[in-house]
Amino acid sequence: EMDRRYFLLQFSGPEPGFVALEGKSALMNALLQPQDHFLPVVPDRHALLDDPALRAVCEASQPGTVQVFWLLRAGVGQLWVVDEHGSLWTRASRVEQLNHLLGPLMRFLDNLVERRILRQVDAPEPVATVKGYELVRRDDRWQAVPRQDWHASIPPSALEVQAVGVQQGDAGLRFDIYCNDQEFTVQEYGDQLIPAVAHYIQSLRQSAEPYPVYLTDLHLPHDLDPQLYQRDIQTSQYLYYRSSLEDALNRHLQS
Repeated sequence: EMDRRYFLLQFSGPEPGFVALEGKSALMNALLQPQDHFLPVVPDRHALLDDPALRAVCEASQPGTVQVFWLLRAGVGQLWVVDEHGSLWTRASRVEQLNHLLGPLMRFLDNLVERRILRQVDAPEPVATVKGYELVRRDDRWQAVPRQDWHASIPPSALEVQAVGVQQGDAGLRFDIYCNDQEFTVQEYGDQLIPAVAHYIQSLRQSAEPYPVYLTDLHLPHDLDPQLYQRDIQTSQYLYYRSSLEDALNRHLQS
């Protein structure tokens, strides 16, 4: 890291490659990208000194598992997920209670893991388990502390919101959305699908005060990359598309 620019070193086989990234947003986008195998993020001693929590997340990453890290203080919750290949997703939100921070994410990951287990019969690798870690400051440094009971108090969702992705040629990836038993398809709603879903969700609410909606499940097609058939898609990709759809829905709910 130099002057708010980040230099990412990554090996492709025996050959190293450098990428210069302008700012934190570009760095986080690069760390979110899918990988062919587990690649840990290893900051050098000069990098991320202004973000010691992120350094602690990177230092605690492990292969073959989906790791959920959280930090909740002063009404702001921060989530990081390091997936089975080391790709990193992060999210911040205003929230007061830990179960409100973790609940939507855990319901989503539970559904994803359950679907992977159902396909495990023919899978070459075991399904990655989900582990939880709280970020705690000790002796003037941040540490990721494993929590064994973090999943016990997650309440069920009052509204099931599922998205199913379909490749549509030149139009790219589009999503049909299901709210409980109500179906909203791209074929029927076109570009008005997101506003229609948001209007339906608002009609179910007794309070006019806006609060966020979260996807409980997401299906991605095996041809997510049109040039490549993917038997199993990385967790980080599911989280990326989940966040994009949630952002679109919540913008309409708050407008």
